[in-house]
Amino acid sequence: MNMSKSESRYINLFDAHYGHELKGGHRKPLHDQKAIDLVLKFCSDFKPTHLTFGGDMLDCGVISHWKENKHRQVEGLRLLKETEGCTTDLVKPFAATVVKGGKLVYHVGNHEQWLEDYVDANPSMECLVDLDKLLKLTQTGWKIIPLGGASKLGKLYIVHGDQIGGGIHVAKKALEIYQRNIHFGHLHTSQSWTSVAPLDDEPKQGVAIPGLCQRNPLYSKDSPNRWVQGFEYGWLEPSGNFHSKVVVMINGRFWAEGRLYK
Repeated sequence: MNMSKSESRYINLFDAHYGHELKGGHRKPLHDQKAIDLVLKFCSDFKPTHLTFGGDMLDCGVISHWKENKHRQVEGLRLLKETEGCTTDLVKPFAATVVKGGKLVYHVGNHEQWLEDYVDANPSMECLVDLDKLLKLTQTGWKIIPLGGASKLGKLYIVHGDQIGGGIHVAKKALEIYQRNIHFGHLHTSQSWTSVAPLDDEPKQGVAIPGLCQRNPLYSKDSPNRWVQGFEYGWLEPSGNFHSKVVVMINGRFWAEGRLYK
């Protein structure tokens, strides 16, 4: 890839759901390591100046309130082992692809928020069950955005997406709520909606970005869904204008910048 060193380039990743579940008595990953490795390869080629983890990168299912008193579903799973794997397989390698002096942003998703919920129910675990400490984020240069918060890339705003809710036209809904260029994850799907006001020269867009998790976890019970795998990358101008591309993986393959990743 021929790129100027002065260019601002970004990659936005959502919903890896790093972690495991018990399926048929066996430990199965909720994240898709092959998809993660392919995106990591692209990141190494693209060399972003901005990297955003958009939330639910860590699944935290082992302490989920949905599994309270369902001990068989978490038997043998350990939070520390999950966070160590997330650090080794996600946080460190992706951060290493960012150019020196680049920006690292980690959004707290509704799944990471379960850590806070757990501490609320078990105050004695305060300062021990802590996302920042478990993943060593701020000490390695990451800025943490709390649940419901937004980060900004020029005229582009990024949120996790749980505040938007569901429905069929989620991209349209997001644009109507935020009235900004708003890109989000949470729903594991790909969708976009644009709007141009009569007195405004620039269009605004709401965009749902795919995730990097498995598409049929146990809790889905084999029900049909709109989940796809993918990510977003793009370029940022000094004016704040941005140029995004949403990549959707198909059968563990995708094309980006003239190259097939498989």
